Amino acid sequence: MRILLIVLVTYMAFQTIYTTVYYFDIKNEYADAEQKLAFLREENEKIKQEIALADQQEYIEKIARENLMLAKEGETVVYFKWISQEETKEESSQNSEKNFFKTLFDNFLELFKK
Repeated sequence: MRILLIVLVTYMAFQTIYTTVYYFDIKNEYADAEQKLAFLREENEKIKQEIALADQQEYIEKIARENLMLAKEGETVVYFKWISQEETKEESSQNSEKNFFKTLFDNFLELFKK
């Protein structure tokens, strides 16, 4: 009888632990789903606002200027070239070499001026 009681208590203890762990896992998944739902609702609102603006001429012109690089009559489109860090490093090393040789040549010429 004692063995049966020990087995029953052990089974109930393991079942309680399993249920508790399952509960907290589901609770965390629910919290994550709530956060994702809130984010998606915000995105949905932004998209709805963008759709509402899509019929306005000013908004269409703004998008055309930003994405398609278009301009109104009399306006000038200016393009900027973005330089990567590698290009900057190469350019600075070339400039330092040029400066070194320029300085060396200038010093060499100074010898003959005296």
